[in-house]
Amino acid sequence: MQGKVMTVLGPIEPDGLGITLTHEHLLSDLRVWCEEPEDEEQQAFAHAPVEMATLGAIRREPFGNLDNCVLDDTSLAIEELRRFKTAGGSSVVDCTNNGLGRTPLALAEIARATEINIVMGSGYYIGRSHPYDMADRSVAMIADEIEHDLMHGVADTGLRSGLIGEIGTSFKVRDNEHKVLRAAARAQRRTGAPISVHLLPWQKNGTQVLDILEGEGANPHQVILCHLSPTSDDLAYHTTLATRGAYVEYDFFGMEYYVDSVGRYLGSDAGSVVALKRLIDAGCLERLLLSHDIAMKVQLTRYGGWGYAHLVENVVPMLGRSGLSAEQIDTLIVANPRRVLTWGAPV
Repeated sequence: MQGKVMTVLGPIEPDGLGITLTHEHLLSDLRVWCEEPEDEEQQAFAHAPVEMATLGAIRREPFGNLDNCVLDDTSLAIEELRRFKTAGGSSVVDCTNNGLGRTPLALAEIARATEINIVMGSGYYIGRSHPYDMADRSVAMIADEIEHDLMHGVADTGLRSGLIGEIGTSFKVRDNEHKVLRAAARAQRRTGAPISVHLLPWQKNGTQVLDILEGEGANPHQVILCHLSPTSDDLAYHTTLATRGAYVEYDFFGMEYYVDSVGRYLGSDAGSVVALKRLIDAGCLERLLLSHDIAMKVQLTRYGGWGYAHLVENVVPMLGRSGLSAEQIDTLIVANPRRVLTWGAPV
């Protein structure tokens, strides 16, 4: 597989990727983030459908509504992804894995229907989504499972993952998350596949994650650190990660929401564009990736969101107005994804 990109429909040449979204979810279940409220009014909101009357509240508490956190309509996924295709997009990394409701057969159906290259994830998400027996599983066992998904296919589907991730970490990296990170590094060494790591937004543990991965021999030049948009004001933190060789992923474009329960804001597209310009001026152009991390109904155009085409239709013009050249923008959305998604040599 060295020198190829593995999609859910099989290996392709890297030049076939084109414009690529490096962190999305086409079908997924984020209810691991939801908790049953005690307040009667909040309970009603939690179990209400996503509709016009609930959109405002959901945009201030996106994980407070169960329906919002589930994408399970294959036909709708096809419809939404076709907008990206029409806008000039070619490829999507679906980071859904164990703990998020990965559906290989449905992803293959979506890929065929849209003619979009879909790279499927593997491994395990955050600790609270792990199987009950994760504490009993060894690093070697988890690494073997990830390697099987990459080299032979998920379960008995024959459909292969092309990415290790998104590997989950919490506010503090838990023991089982530490174990999964080590297993991911081992699987990368044996296959040459890239790794994508979920960092908790606002929590700056990217350096710790890189230390764990490199401690098991992972190649940092094939590591994507996700969800860095909310810490975009910390130029030193992001440049440190990029200098170590990792990809700094700004993947919250279009996600201009509050999370009132934790008193946080997911950031703005305008703020991310300013931060990206600063990082590029600091010499980090070839270590930046862009995406939306769509995993909720309110992010889809059907429910009033910007959808998968937002980056191409709206963010790219914003980048141009900020002073980036066409060549620099091409590096962000074509060349960098192509480089990181191309499998390296096993070690």
